[in-house]
Amino acid sequence: MSEVVEVIVPEPSRPHVLEELEPLPTGVTVLAEPSGKRQPERLVLVSLSDLDSSAEDVAMLLRRVRNLVAHFSVILFQDDGRGRPVDWDLLQKSLVIGSEIRDAPYVAPDWKSLRRILLARRRDAEDELIASASIEDRTLWLWSCEPKLYRCPAAVVPALSALSTEELRRFELSESGSRIRWPEQDIDLSLEAIRAHVDPKTRREQERRFRRDAQRYGRAIKKLREQQGIKQTDIEDISDRELRRLESGSVFPHTSTLEKLAKAHEMTVEEYMSKLATFASKRRGVTSSS
Repeated sequence: MSEVVEVIVPEPSRPHVLEELEPLPTGVTVLAEPSGKRQPERLVLVSLSDLDSSAEDVAMLLRRVRNLVAHFSVILFQDDGRGRPVDWDLLQKSLVIGSEIRDAPYVAPDWKSLRRILLARRRDAEDELIASASIEDRTLWLWSCEPKLYRCPAAVVPALSALSTEELRRFELSESGSRIRWPEQDIDLSLEAIRAHVDPKTRREQERRFRRDAQRYGRAIKKLREQQGIKQTDIEDISDRELRRLESGSVFPHTSTLEKLAKAHEMTVEEYMSKLATFASKRRGVTSSS
């Protein structure tokens, strides 16, 4: 967790930002100039009107920040909070900012997205949480709290592919940015789930993690069954083949399968899952120390 997050806002916009973001998360300060503190997390907020009227002054401020820290993020925000589109002239001026930083500036659509980014910075979870999202031409445009843009066509996500364009637009983003949800269809996705559809490296890592966890819990299922003296044939409504696949880690058990396993062990599902977690963690501890 970052101990200090400095939010740098050029005057005269700073009082407005303070008012909109109150109460500030613990450890977050809003300053007109960067402090001389050693390596705090720094975030620069620039209003579109400041950029429009004094782009060179903004660039000079960014140079002062850059002299203190190698990498920082710049976020543009709307003064009126209405999410008006940025015109091409303003985008051209933003290139002045872009030349001073490593990443392109992020245009925050509302104050909620700014608050999500601040909270993510405090938790060191910028790459796990969503700042904002929109639907353009049946493509989900999703900004992480880094901020980084992910474009995910609805067609590549099975749960979203059958939705109409209007249905796609009726999503909700959680306050923290941990989930994006389509309540009418009971669809709930995390940033990691979206990233897996657009980033092959993330998808491969998720598949490796899935296989590793499935094998770990498969061993736990087998160990607990043997400890209880339960034979494979003693478990009702689960075939030998299905049980072998579970215990080898080829698949994860569905809820209905867990209910059958718990019943065979004369436990509730909660008790059975707790026992499995204990066995799985013990196994993981042995593996990591060997």
